[in-house]
Amino acid sequence: MNYWSYSQKNYTLKQSQTGIYQLQDRYNQNVYIVKVREYGCDIETPAKQLVYQVKVQKGQTDLRDAGKNLIFSTQSQLSPIAFACFGFDILTRKQQAALAYAVNLAVA
Repeated sequence: MNYWSYSQKNYTLKQSQTGIYQLQDRYNQNVYIVKVREYGCDIETPAKQLVYQVKVQKGQTDLRDAGKNLIFSTQSQLSPIAFACFGFDILTRKQQAALAYAVNLAVA
């Protein structure tokens, strides 16, 4: 498995050797932690509070908030970790899309 990091302005998304992804600010402080799960992935705060879940089922990928409300959905072939970038509320939608594109290329 390749371990990587991708930087965009003041934030860096890193993959650790344990498979956990961390969105960090310019001070190397975690902003979000993404844990890969069997169904997709969980997006948590550093305090381990669930913020979003990415679930893949029947050719559809959904981003849902902690209350299970649908936020965003696609039938494209984005990887779950790439789709999780749309749950990084600290980024603008353009930054989320650019990061998702770069991550999808990196994990493909």
